[in-house]
Amino acid sequence: MKNSKFPKILQTLTIEELKSFSKFIKSPYFNTNKTIIKLFEYLKKHNKDFLNINEAKIYNYLYPGKAIDKKRIRDLSSEMLTLCELFISHESFGRNEFDIDLHLLKGLNPRNLQSIFMNRYNLTLDKAKSGKFDYDYFLRIMTLHKELFRFYNTNNFESSSKVINPVINNVYKTISFELLRCSFSLEIVSKQFNIHYDQRFLNGIMNLLKKYSFFDEPIVEIYFQLNILIRNQNSSSYEKVLRLYDKNKMFLKIEIRKEIFVTLVNYLYIFKPNLGKIGYKDELYKTYTKMFTENLHLDNNGYVILNLLHNFTDLLITQNKIQEAESVIEACVNNLGFECLNYDTINYFYGRINMKKGNFELALDFFDKVSNKDLLLSLDKKKIQLICYYELGQIDIISQKIITFMKYITRNTDVNEDLAKESKYFAENLEMLLQSYEKKSFLIELNNKLNNHDRFTGRAWLIEKINERLKEL
Repeated sequence: MKNSKFPKILQTLTIEELKSFSKFIKSPYFNTNKTIIKLFEYLKKHNKDFLNINEAKIYNYLYPGKAIDKKRIRDLSSEMLTLCELFISHESFGRNEFDIDLHLLKGLNPRNLQSIFMNRYNLTLDKAKSGKFDYDYFLRIMTLHKELFRFYNTNNFESSSKVINPVINNVYKTISFELLRCSFSLEIVSKQFNIHYDQRFLNGIMNLLKKYSFFDEPIVEIYFQLNILIRNQNSSSYEKVLRLYDKNKMFLKIEIRKEIFVTLVNYLYIFKPNLGKIGYKDELYKTYTKMFTENLHLDNNGYVILNLLHNFTDLLITQNKIQEAESVIEACVNNLGFECLNYDTINYFYGRINMKKGNFELALDFFDKVSNKDLLLSLDKKKIQLICYYELGQIDIISQKIITFMKYITRNTDVNEDLAKESKYFAENLEMLLQSYEKKSFLIELNNKLNNHDRFTGRAWLIEKINERLKEL
């Protein structure tokens, strides 16, 4: 039971959803097994995190005095998982008014209720067109048109000719929108990882869009400009996307707005463009600030998207916007969800912030709270800890810490080869600094070597410490 998937699903439910789930499993329409109800009530009372399950205690509660039966536990777990999945599906369906209307049309269509069908169809189509743009905006309209053609084919084939033009036009828009979405995602992946794919069909669609222009739909134009931006690194397209976004954001669902800004962020990170007088990092700062101001950093459940928090906070600290970094973390700390890694990230950044402030002991306290579950985060944490030990003058323990760190790098090289290589180089040069601590000529040689070396994280700090030591000698 503790290895089942259902506790992980329960863990994600809000307080209101847990109340609804309780009603759901008590309904004989969905569940007739009273033991399942008893199991859920026990879990809700004794295991509020749902992940720390004691099978023996639960089994004794459900079947007092009986020897534990592993098969029965598996059956209960399987049944509970099915109900959890059915509940999520039911909740999702119930929140989607369009799906309810569409399935009503599908139910009405074969019943020869022509006037009722057409009345409901027109109402549903009007609602679909008046709604905000999301991923399925055009698909919904196309799905309704398909249902209308099914109705005409059954009841009045000749009447289908009256709607053929808008139907075909919407099919074109649907295909164009879907391909544009796929296209810039593929382009980002191909550019970042140097992967090649057959672009002929997508190039043909781009040319058709330019020729026949479906830009009466602003979302199509925004996504078209995103493709131009990623394909050609065209800075004018960057400005166009921002202008179109500001003009039309009231008509865009949050998932579309989020995708637009994530694409802009990826563009800035990957290509590091020259945008006139503004450097790409300043543009990144503006873009992230807008995302966090408009709550585009939250997922569908209202929890912080961890990589957005990580990247923005990292950028703020790098730009010495320490107070703003603290404000961002404080604003996000109550929307982290339940994953341990979320709190690891928070403690990691509080460690970095305190290191920037010169509070090295406090920084080490925060780093000690960061688990090693995320190997990349742990690798960086251990490197920064070496800096803190040095700044505190704890030279006697650094050598041993470097040995431990080098072993850790060796064990985890395959996680990220470039980061591991960079971390190893930092540790080796820190060790050389310590070994040359009393030897001026060696320190000068090390300083020259680092000044002529390509940039790597920690290089500037090493050069600074060498120069400080040279002044002392």
